[in-house]
Amino acid sequence: ISPTNGQATVTIRDNDVPGSLSFDWGYAQEGRNTTRVAVYRRDGAVGAVTVQCRVATPGGTATPGSDYTFPDPPPTLSWADGDVSEKYCEFTVIDDDEREPNETVILELFNPTGGAVLGTRSTVTVTIEDNDHLPVVTSVTPNAGPITGGTPITIRGRNFGPGTVRVTLLGEECTNLVRVNDGELTCTTPA
Repeated sequence: ISPTNGQATVTIRDNDVPGSLSFDWGYAQEGRNTTRVAVYRRDGAVGAVTVQCRVATPGGTATPGSDYTFPDPPPTLSWADGDVSEKYCEFTVIDDDEREPNETVILELFNPTGGAVLGTRSTVTVTIEDNDHLPVVTSVTPNAGPITGGTPITIRGRNFGPGTVRVTLLGEECTNLVRVNDGELTCTTPA
């Protein structure tokens, strides 16, 4: 404080900042097509900011083109001054009709603008849950036989393995069961 006029100059430091950008958790399932992973703006909201998202390198266990597709060029997420709403990094999961373990896609945020910084979750692992675990029968050849049983049949479909497979007809198990492949079984009908 000045002794001559009783005034002082006080400097107030601005603590308003553009904020940090981080992913939420990620989950996807075959058969749901578009997967949205939320991105949040936290710890500040001053000014317009953007960030891009892409598949990281390495990008997880899922195969691009057969398990998922990601936009090219990578999408840009934008927030206006004061905007703290969640935005979404989106990609498409392909329903491939193949029985397989759950797979992953690793996404990353990059190229923040407007003074924003990447938060602690600038990468996220998205698990794609397989929906092809139930067996599906598409044909049985022949589709008729004697009531005494003993007819060799071929069963075609998908998701017949791996693991234990049982075939029953009217509550009775077939005999001589052979898994030819994931889409074909042979057995002998019971009486």
